[in-house]
Amino acid sequence: MEVPGKDIQRFQRTILNHSRYDFTQYSHTSLRRRLNRILLELDMSIDEAIEKLENDPVFLKKVVRKITVHTTELFRDPAVWEKIKSDLLPDMKNRSSISIWHPGCSTGQEVYSMMMILDDLEMLDRTDIYGSDISPDVLDLARQGSYK
Repeated sequence: MEVPGKDIQRFQRTILNHSRYDFTQYSHTSLRRRLNRILLELDMSIDEAIEKLENDPVFLKKVVRKITVHTTELFRDPAVWEKIKSDLLPDMKNRSSISIWHPGCSTGQEVYSMMMILDDLEMLDRTDIYGSDISPDVLDLARQGSYK
């Protein structure tokens, strides 16, 4: 059974009202797909899930973890990295300090990709790089900086 649009909105409002997370800008198509998978996996109806979200903070955290996407890899989208390396960063070469923020950094491979490029351009030593993500679990993995 597919979760109807009105129930996706109920889900979004419930999460927003009972946590610090806001999924109102998420694509309904993506959210529907993830919700369908979660409900099937947990063998619950949307009504049961919403009731549990309202009353069980541990369950809410579990669902948020399942909803969020953690996609990252070293040098994902190589053309973009080449453009950053050849067109963007050289213009910053003479700055005494550089600050870079990677929102939604997941487990950090793109942060480390940036660090490798900056090191190659001899700019890493004067750069502060920040990574943030909605999930503390993936940030812990990012801090380890260990990739295959």
